[in-house]
Amino acid sequence: MFAERGYANVSIRDICKEAGVTPPMIYYYFRNKKGLFQAVTKHKVSMKEFIERLRDATGKGNIEERVRAFNKVYLSSFPEEAFRVGFYIKDDASLDKESAKKVAEGFDEIMNLIEEVIQEGLKKASSEGQMQRLQPI
Repeated sequence: MFAERGYANVSIRDICKEAGVTPPMIYYYFRNKKGLFQAVTKHKVSMKEFIERLRDATGKGNIEERVRAFNKVYLSSFPEEAFRVGFYIKDDASLDKESAKKVAEGFDEIMNLIEEVIQEGLKKASSEGQMQRLQPI
């Protein structure tokens, strides 16, 4: 369910209904949704996998759809209020200089990806002589 709908779009109630268990059982074994999420995602996402998810999501559609897709993948791939995305990416803990450099390069690549989409949208709007405002997500 997390893989299909994203962390933020799955409730304990949804999980219980699908698994045929009660909420107290989830809370007993995992404490909360975040604990369950961490248990079922034994294999953490690599930076490469995360960037590929973002590329796939932003590869199709008009600019607004691509920006929305980026935001959806970026924000729903991790537990809500987990602004420290690196916590869910491999090699986050105490990094040596080379690993830290690789992680920083990955985040730079993510930033470049969304900047490309936004710049493409601005160029298109400018060439059409109109700037459309993106609707809030």
